[in-house]
Amino acid sequence: MFEVKPVKVRATSRYSKMQTPQKPKFDYWEAAKKQLLANPNLLGRMINYDKDNISDSVMTKIKPLISNPEFQPDQVKKSVLR
Repeated sequence: MFEVKPVKVRATSRYSKMQTPQKPKFDYWEAAKKQLLANPNLLGRMINYDKDNISDSVMTKIKPLISNPEFQPDQVKKSVLR
């Protein structure tokens, strides 16, 4: 069920382009799986989410994700139905 890892989002701050020593990156996928599987109400929260009243600040933050061609429903279906 969790074979397809999500695409990592690049940092967008002005400091992300500066050359700094690389620190080990935290693997958010393992932590996300634990959080998702540990929440028995996740499906209900997703189904009942008030998608018609998402704040402008949240929409601004997720705009790069939803404009990504790989994040479109048809592409997601292809990766899930393998």
